[in-house]
Amino acid sequence: MKSFFVDLITTHETLFFRDKSPFKNIREVIVPKWLENSRSEPFNIYSAACSTGQEPVSVALLLRECLPPVHWPKVHIMGTDISDAVIAYAKNGVYSQYEVQRGMPTKLLMKYFTQKETSWELKDEVRSSLDYRQENLLQPYPKAKKFDLVLCRNVTIYMDKPKVRRIYEQLHGLMKPESHLIIGHSERMADHQDLFEYIRTPSGIIYQRK
Repeated sequence: MKSFFVDLITTHETLFFRDKSPFKNIREVIVPKWLENSRSEPFNIYSAACSTGQEPVSVALLLRECLPPVHWPKVHIMGTDISDAVIAYAKNGVYSQYEVQRGMPTKLLMKYFTQKETSWELKDEVRSSLDYRQENLLQPYPKAKKFDLVLCRNVTIYMDKPKVRRIYEQLHGLMKPESHLIIGHSERMADHQDLFEYIRTPSGIIYQRK
């Protein structure tokens, strides 16, 4: 019953490669920095409030395209959402024709998915880098690993200031020194400059952990 009400009051709108600037910044800023400073270490990425998985999948495919194959096994992407239903959907890794038409480039669709009648299944070679879990961003969530990149987009716009602060404090604690945070276009970091500093890039603004 609890899960039913969670699904009623939460927004699960998502699509592949949603907004261009986050993915350009990953390719042009974050990946080169990781290759320069940490290429021998795992590349740990956290997609918060990931819904049915389009964002983690998009990041995984982007990294497949821009990293040399020797680094692919080092990529670990964790996606979480408060809804059990959408996490189960993401774990399944099968998307409808309608869903893949929303943002998935045809080239990547043909390369990384297998068509099954009217659906498309993500190939195991990509799914092996993805880990999905049900979690509430407002609850403590200690992790064994620290993250090089956190995406928490279009989440805090629905919350009051104390809840937003709690989320950013927790994300800060999960991140490596000088790692990066990407938030939504309509979200602001003005009240959290003690935690993150902004970096202006040709593709927009990203944030770096202090």
